[in-house]
Amino acid sequence: MEMSESVATLEAEEWFPGELKPNPVPYISLVGLSAQNNAIHAVIWNSFTVSRGSDRPPLYFKLLPENYSFTASKPKKSSYEWHIPKGILKSSWLRRHMFEMPSVCVLFVDLNWDDLYWNQKRTECVAKVEHLRRLLGTRNTRITLVLIQSSTSLPSGEPSVSSFSSSLTHSLIVKTDDSLVTERAALLCSSCDLNAKSLFVLPVSDVSQLMGYILRMETALYELSKAYYQHECKLIKGHRDQLNHTTHQLLYVRHQFKIGFFSELKQDPNTALKHYKNSYTNLMEVRVTLINLYEIKTIGAFINYKICKLCFQLNTPLDAISQFRKHIDIFKGKCEPKEIEFEHSAWLSKQYALFAGLFDAAITAGLIPSQMQNPGYYYLEAALQAMQRRKLCLSNPGYYYLEAALQAMQRRKLCLSVCTQTQFNELNPQNLELFNNILQSTQQMEFFGQRPWRPGCQTLEPLDAEKERIGLKVLQYKELTTVNHSSLIITSLSNAINQFKKYKCPRMKRYLMVLVAEEYFYSKDYANALTFLDNVLPQYREEGWLPLVQNILNTALQAAYLSADAINFVKLGLEYISVTNSSKFEDKIAIQESIENIMRKQLPLVLPFVDKTDAENALKLWSNVLSVNSDPISFTMKMDSLMKFVECKPQFTSKTFECNHAMKVDLYLQSSAPKPIQLTKLNILFSDQYYNQFCEYIDTTDNESENNIEQRVTIVGVNVTLGSDSMSAVMQWSFTDKINDFVPSVYKRPTSDITDIKHINTLLSTNIIKYNPNLELTIKHNPPALLNEFYLLKLWLKNREQFVASNLKLTVKVMDTNNDDTDVAFKSLIYSGNEFKELTENFPLNDIKVNDELNEEIVVKFEITGNHCIVFTVVYDSMYEMQNECKTISLSITQKEMSDVLIPFITSCELTNLSATKVAQIRRNEPFFVNVLTKENADISVEIIESMPQFDESIECLQQTNRPFKGNVFVDQTFKTVASIEYTTPVSMGMYLIKWKRKCESDSHLRAPLLSETLVPLPMITVVSSPVFVDLKYPDVCVARNPMILCYHIYNRTDSNLSLELSMGTSDSFMYSGNKLIQIILEANQSAEQHYILYPLVCGSIVLPKFRIVLNPETPGAAPIDYIDQILPNDLLTPGAAPIDYIDQILPNDLLVIPQNKTTCDVSQTVG
Repeated sequence: MEMSESVATLEAEEWFPGELKPNPVPYISLVGLSAQNNAIHAVIWNSFTVSRGSDRPPLYFKLLPENYSFTASKPKKSSYEWHIPKGILKSSWLRRHMFEMPSVCVLFVDLNWDDLYWNQKRTECVAKVEHLRRLLGTRNTRITLVLIQSSTSLPSGEPSVSSFSSSLTHSLIVKTDDSLVTERAALLCSSCDLNAKSLFVLPVSDVSQLMGYILRMETALYELSKAYYQHECKLIKGHRDQLNHTTHQLLYVRHQFKIGFFSELKQDPNTALKHYKNSYTNLMEVRVTLINLYEIKTIGAFINYKICKLCFQLNTPLDAISQFRKHIDIFKGKCEPKEIEFEHSAWLSKQYALFAGLFDAAITAGLIPSQMQNPGYYYLEAALQAMQRRKLCLSNPGYYYLEAALQAMQRRKLCLSVCTQTQFNELNPQNLELFNNILQSTQQMEFFGQRPWRPGCQTLEPLDAEKERIGLKVLQYKELTTVNHSSLIITSLSNAINQFKKYKCPRMKRYLMVLVAEEYFYSKDYANALTFLDNVLPQYREEGWLPLVQNILNTALQAAYLSADAINFVKLGLEYISVTNSSKFEDKIAIQESIENIMRKQLPLVLPFVDKTDAENALKLWSNVLSVNSDPISFTMKMDSLMKFVECKPQFTSKTFECNHAMKVDLYLQSSAPKPIQLTKLNILFSDQYYNQFCEYIDTTDNESENNIEQRVTIVGVNVTLGSDSMSAVMQWSFTDKINDFVPSVYKRPTSDITDIKHINTLLSTNIIKYNPNLELTIKHNPPALLNEFYLLKLWLKNREQFVASNLKLTVKVMDTNNDDTDVAFKSLIYSGNEFKELTENFPLNDIKVNDELNEEIVVKFEITGNHCIVFTVVYDSMYEMQNECKTISLSITQKEMSDVLIPFITSCELTNLSATKVAQIRRNEPFFVNVLTKENADISVEIIESMPQFDESIECLQQTNRPFKGNVFVDQTFKTVASIEYTTPVSMGMYLIKWKRKCESDSHLRAPLLSETLVPLPMITVVSSPVFVDLKYPDVCVARNPMILCYHIYNRTDSNLSLELSMGTSDSFMYSGNKLIQIILEANQSAEQHYILYPLVCGSIVLPKFRIVLNPETPGAAPIDYIDQILPNDLLTPGAAPIDYIDQILPNDLLVIPQNKTTCDVSQTVG
C-alpha cells in the first residue's frame, strides 16, 4: 500500500490506526523551495515527487516552509528508576515519525561559487541553517544544505550533484588549481557546522540533466536517513540496562516495537520482524487484568499485524498463518466484561478481516494459495465473529436504556407543556451529552487501547466504580447507535464470496450467499435477500439437499411476502405447498389461500410465521402492487427441478398414426396441494408447433394430424395455467424422448393414499403417414393482366373425397417472382349473392357434396407491374372413419398461377396559358388550360368509359373541351381552369380519374362486369399573384370598313394605389379613336376601363395594335410591364423597378376581319 498522509487516520469504531497499513518509508522534508513562485524550484520539487517508481529509493518527501514548527521533543529522562509507564504506545507516535518528524531536513539555497556578494549570502545561509536547527530543537534529524547554482562559468568537468567529501564517488570533478571553490566550500561547512557529506551542489543551468542530479542526491539522502533511524535504534537500546521487568514490562514492549518500526523505516524487514516478535513475546509476559485487557489486545493486534505482514513480504506465508493462529488462540478466551462482551467479538472480527486483507494482498503480489488456505476462510470467520458480536450486544440492557432515553425525551416534552418540574430517568439529555463527550475523547487518547474515563490507569481494579459503570454504558450506547452490524457482516461475507469464487469452491460460495441473504433479511432489505436466495436455490435443488432447500425456501418466501414481490411469492409458494415440503399443514393452507387471493388481485393473508408488525407493513405494499389499475402479470415456472405440488405425465396412445386419423394424447396430472387447485388452461407442446393449437384443453385431447410425410411428432412440454387474466402463473414441464422421474430422488413424495402416476408408461413420440387431399382445384384466366384492372379468374372445385367437403375457406395472395417471392399489395373480390364482395383471408365457400362441383368467379386488382404469382389456398374439412366412428379431418390444397401485369395506357398532362404557351407557374385568378392526352400502351384493347379531373378545391374548372380520337389516342381533353389561392411552393393540382374496361366480344363471361379505375396525378404547380390584370371585350368577328369597340378592363390586385400609363400602339391595318396615351391613378383593389373605336382597313386575321401599360411612369427609365414571372408584386411599387410585360399572354393578339357586305352596320351592334 502506497504511503500517504491521507491514510493516516484512526479507523472509526474498529480501533486500528491507518498508519499501520502502508509500508513505512523514510520521511525527508525539503525547506527553502518556493515551488509556486519560482519555476526552477517547481521543477526541482516535481523531480523529487513525480514518477516515484520501484527503481528509486523508497522515500517520502514533504515541502515545508522555512518557519515550520516541528513537534516539540519531550525532555530526556536521566533515569527510569522511579518511572511508572502510563501505557504501551502513544497514539501520536506512529504518525509523528511517519509524517511529522523528518529523518533528514534538506535546506535549499540559491548560491553560486562566483557570486559577487558571496560573503553576504554566506552569512544569510548560515543564519538559515541555525534557524532550522533551532526549530528542530534536540531532535537528531540530519540537516543537509543544497546550493542551487545557475552559473556555468566554473572550469568544471562533468557536472553532477556533489558532496565535498573526498570519499564520495559521485563528487563534482573540480580542477586541482580551483582553490576558490575548495576554500569557499570548506568555509561554508565550517560556518554552518555541517559535515562535508551534508553539503550538495545542484546545477540547474541544464534542466534536461536535472533528474540525474536528483537521483544521485536521493541516494545520498537515503543513506543519511538510514543512519538517522539506526541512531534512534541505538538510543532506545541504550535504555535497556535501566529497565526491570517488575515495573517496566510495558517499556520492554514499547521499545522493541519502536526498534522494529525504525527498522522498517530504514527498509530492514528481517531486523524489524525480529524486534516485533520480541515485542509480542514481552507483551505476553504482561499481567492481564480487566483494566489493561483492552490495551493489551489493541497493541497485540498491532504487533501481530506487523509480524504477519512482514512474513508475507519475506515470502514465508506459513509463518504468517502460524503466527495468526497462535495470536487468535491466545486472545480468543480473553473476553471483556459481560456488559461489553460484544467488543471482544468486534476485536476478533477485525483480526480476521485484517489478516484476510494481508493474505489477499500477498496473493495479488504473487503468492500461490490452495483451496484450504485462502483469504476466504478468514473473511468468513470475520463475518461469524461480527454475528456473535451483534448477538452479545443485543443481549444486554443497553438496548433498553437507549429506548428508555428516547421515551424519556418524549415524556419530558409532554410534561413541560403542562408543568414546570419533571423527573428524568437515568439517560436524560445531560447524560447523553456526557456520553457524546466521552465518545469524542476516545479519539484523543494519549495511548492506544485505553479508556477515556481512566486514561493512564495501570491498577488492578477501577479507580472509580461509578465512572466505570457509566463508561461501559457509553460503549453500549455507542455500539447500538453508531455501529451498522449488518454492513460489517455483509462486507466481510462479500469479500469471502469473491475469494471462494476465485478459488473454485462453489459450495462454500453458495453457503456464504445464503448467509448474506439471511443478513439482508435481518436488516429488512428483503429485495436483496430474495435476489441472493434466488441465485442459490437452483443449485441446492439440483444437488437434492432437501433440508437446505426447505430452509432457504422458507426464508425466500418470507422475503417475497414482506417485499410484496407477487411473482416470486407465487412461484415459491406453489413449491412450498408441495407434499415434499415437511412444513406445517396450517402454514401450507395459509400460503395456498394467499396465492389464490393474489391471483384475484386481492390482499394475501397474514402468514402465521411472519411477525405481525412486519406483516402489517407488507400488506400496505401489497395493496399498491395489487391495485386495480396495475398491469396484468403473467410468468412461467420451470417445473422440472422444483418440489412440485402438481406432477404431470403425457403419452401418445400409439407409436404411429395415419395422416387421415386422429392422434390421441393422454395427459395425467396429480396434485399434492392441501386444497383443490383450479386450472384455467392446459397446453401440450409438440416438436411441430402446428399441433400446439389443438391441445388447449384440460381433459383428454384428440389431435388431428397435418399433411406431412413420415413426420415424427414429439411431446416436448406441457403448460398448465392457473389464475386469471389479471394475473396468471404458467407451470411448464419439459420432456425428452427418454423421460426421467418427474421428482428428483431426494424429493420423492412420502407414502400417502393418493394414487401415484409413476407406473404409467410414457410414449412421447409418434410418426405420421402421408395423406393426399382428394379435392380438385382448377383455375382459368386470360393473361396477361393489366395494372389496376379487375382481372377475372375462374375457379372450379370438384370433390372426390368419400365424404362431403365442408367448411371450405379460400385464401388468395399475390407474390412478386422478381423479388424473391415477396408478398405484394392487391385487392381481390369474389362474386357471391349476386354481387361482388371483398375476398378476405379464409373466405367461406359452400359445401361440396361427393362428386359435385363448385364454380366461383374471382377478380384481382394488381397495384404494381411485373411478373406475379397468384397463390390459391383452399382449406376444408372432411371425414374419415376410425373405430366405426366418423371423425373430422382438416385438409388443404394450394395452387399457383403465373401472370404478367402490364400498363394498359399512358396519360400525359401539360399546362398552357391563354396564348397556348407551356407554363409551370400560374397567376392567381387568371385562367389557364390543362391539356390531358391518353394513349394506348399494351397490345390488349381497352375501352375508356369515362374520364374526369378531380381538381384541388382551390382550382375551378371553367370550361371543358373534348377533341375527337386519332389513331392510338383514347382521350384528348382540355380544361380551362383558374386558381384562387396563391402557393409559393409546388402543390398538386389533384388527380385525373379514368374508368375503363378490357374490350372483348362479349361480357357474358362476367356475371357482373366491373369497371377498372386508374388515378393519374396531375402536374405540380406554383400560383403567384400579379399586380395588374387586363381583360379585353371585343367581337368575335368584325367587318372591314366598319367601326368596332374594344373595351379594356384594368384591375389593380395590390393593396396600394398604382400610377399607370396606358398607351395604344399604331397599326397599318386599323385606324382607331381613343386615348393613345393616358396616365391614371388606380386605387387599391379597384378597376378602370378604356374604350377604343377601331376601324379595320383590311380583311383576314389581323394583328391588333399593342396595348401597353407602364407602371410608375414618372420614374426615370420606366418601361412597359414585362416578364411578370421574374419579380414579386411588391417590387412593382419600388421606383425604377424592372419593366414587366405579360399583356401579350392574357390579351388576344389578332382579330378576324371579314369583307364588307352591302348593308351598313350600326356601331352599337358590333360591340361584343
